[in-house]
Amino acid sequence: VGTLGEALAIRERASALADLAVYRPTAVTLDDAHDAAQLDGAMMTANMFPMLGARPLIGSTFAADASEPGSGHVMILSHALWRSRFGAAPDIVGRRLLVDGAPYTVVGVMPPTFAFPTKDVNFWVPLTIDRGSPSALWATAGGWFVGRLRSGYSTDAARRELESVVVGMRHVNPL
Repeated sequence: VGTLGEALAIRERASALADLAVYRPTAVTLDDAHDAAQLDGAMMTANMFPMLGARPLIGSTFAADASEPGSGHVMILSHALWRSRFGAAPDIVGRRLLVDGAPYTVVGVMPPTFAFPTKDVNFWVPLTIDRGSPSALWATAGGWFVGRLRSGYSTDAARRELESVVVGMRHVNPL
């Protein structure tokens, strides 16, 4: 568990990792114009779905720039939520929903076998990375890191490298 600043520092410094993504659990009020419900979901960096090799059942996953500030409010629904709340409507992609009062556009639905980080997740929204805000990067913990090993690296070699990278992180944090 760490901050977005730590994740970016690790991503830039750890040659053993082919990629590193971050997710945070979240709960929101979803309003579909019929009624509102409190739902559990996850905020994820835009690279998480491709890194996991996950493809949607319908629609798409996040655009590569979805984690950039101001890139728009989009969401991906779990298969279970799509079926239970929206009757598996084939025209769900493009529909606008209110998430904590803000409009979000549904861009995709994941297959029933996708359950990340847990089977209880109902939706995914992009986790915004504001590189211009040191406090947004370094003062808020709670992000879970998921990495993919670069070809040719063992888990032991990656662990040793990450341990040395983490030791120097206090010098990277501007706060």
